[in-house]
Amino acid sequence: MTADARIRPGTLDDNYACAAVLVEAINDLGRRNGTIDDASALDLDEAWPRWEPFFEHIGRTAAEFWVAEGADGTPAGYARSIDRGGLFELTEFFVRPDIQAQGLGRELLARAFPLDRGDLRLIVATTDVSALSRYLRSRVLPRFPVVTFTAPPREAGLIDGLEIQRLDLDANLDAVHAIDDAVLGHRREVDHRWFVDQREGYRYMRDGRVVGYGYVGVGEGRGTGPFAVLEPADLPAVLSHAERRSQELGISECSFDIAMHNRAAVDHLLDRGYRMDPFLTLICSSQPFGQFDRYVFCAPALTL
Repeated sequence: MTADARIRPGTLDDNYACAAVLVEAINDLGRRNGTIDDASALDLDEAWPRWEPFFEHIGRTAAEFWVAEGADGTPAGYARSIDRGGLFELTEFFVRPDIQAQGLGRELLARAFPLDRGDLRLIVATTDVSALSRYLRSRVLPRFPVVTFTAPPREAGLIDGLEIQRLDLDANLDAVHAIDDAVLGHRREVDHRWFVDQREGYRYMRDGRVVGYGYVGVGEGRGTGPFAVLEPADLPAVLSHAERRSQELGISECSFDIAMHNRAAVDHLLDRGYRMDPFLTLICSSQPFGQFDRYVFCAPALTL
């Protein structure tokens, strides 16, 4: 570890400075692997109004949050994790590019993602090889890539078969839990409470039964998802509804984060003219889990 750095517990007041470390690290990785250029680089001042509520939610519900403070008192790196019913997830792990490979990351990871925590261990990882080598030592393995599909929302005719209703989480919580049990294998009420407060929540019905749920962002760049359905064949109807609603809300760009083996979603979005972002993430876990052929990830993709 660098001699002039100290590691301390993080607080909500650290969120903006930690986001600056994230932006610097992601832009550096993207430039090195050719997936980000000057035109597509992340801009924290532009992104922060959209990111701040999510950073605050993760910070308030974190299991571990550790900051490496440089000599000037500002974060040089940080790591954070959450625990959702035994699913222990590293949500963020970033170190400033100019001080990587000096042992700081190892110390942060040991505190935020200790080896003895979690029935199931999870990381939504970048493709940075140095970080992946640390993750492999943290008892997880890459399972599949996730790609972001993006396009301006266009008129999308609703596909027959599903009834669409606004989600009343208090009335429908048992049904949402049942879907999460079937699709993900764990429950996360605290996250659903945040999603339904920040986004438009919907339940998807067939024959009077809830067969899926989803959340549509209500502002430019606010992010959509997650979406989960009991049957993969229902995803095109769900995605069509989300695109249609995004257009109605005046959103200029619609995006969905999809597991690349999710055939129904991939085919539907490619047929709709969506383009694939070259910056991939990897789902890494301590064991195989979930049915991601019937799931659309939360955006921003820091967590499930």
